[in-house]
Amino acid sequence: MHANRIGSAAVAIFRLGQPTLSYCGEGVSADTEFAAGPLAEPVVAYAVLQLVRQGSLNLDRPLASYLLAAPTSAGQQAAQPKLTARLVLAHQAVPAGGPAALKKWSGDSAQSAAEFAEMRRAVEAVTGKPFADVAEQLLFLPLQMRHSRLAADGSLQTTLADYAKFLETMLIVPLEDSPFGMEEQPQTVADAAAHVTWGLGLGLEEWHGRRSAFMGQKPGGSFFLLTPQTGDGVLLLAESPRGLALLPVAVGTWAPGRHPALKFAWLRP
Repeated sequence: MHANRIGSAAVAIFRLGQPTLSYCGEGVSADTEFAAGPLAEPVVAYAVLQLVRQGSLNLDRPLASYLLAAPTSAGQQAAQPKLTARLVLAHQAVPAGGPAALKKWSGDSAQSAAEFAEMRRAVEAVTGKPFADVAEQLLFLPLQMRHSRLAADGSLQTTLADYAKFLETMLIVPLEDSPFGMEEQPQTVADAAAHVTWGLGLGLEEWHGRRSAFMGQKPGGSFFLLTPQTGDGVLLLAESPRGLALLPVAVGTWAPGRHPALKFAWLRP
């Protein structure tokens, strides 16, 4: 932390599904809120997939069809006619031939941000509520994540204890009606060399018969890697754009075994 000028960090270490929480830095405690950056994506995915389970949304129906009657704000991009919730959550590019011709994972952050914004607008059109309120109703309140909230742009503020609770409930000991079964299904290959596929809102490391779920993106200090079948893993929150520099130590120390996903481009500081 000192070498990378990271002033504060929080780490949850999972063993057999149970998290142990640790804090490092002046004034950092269980109530410290972090800007969790990319860790918003699994939260957004969870809320969307709950609506899919309820029948309010269809993963493969064009988002534009939900937006036909929705007002368009000034400067807002026109809806993409072939874009679906599945394509957004799996970061899949929409080729000229449409979804049937789809073969490529897209790591374009600007494109992904625009597509996630379109999906949030579709959710708002279906529910008649701001997306932040939908997440509150479907996730934060049921899991008692009292210190977590999504902003209008989809960014996430959360605490270590709150997000650890989300990971424990969704990934390690899933609720009976959890949509994680759909979330974890690989949708496309993101980086064959790093053994990374992408599910619906989660990166997936496929290595020697073991599947670990992860999320993180540079620049930023938020990251998790968990192996649901063993309940082992680590969650890192750091208030620094250099936070991912801690990954080799954090994962090497607290996430047993080799993890080739650390070579994935999103995770290289």
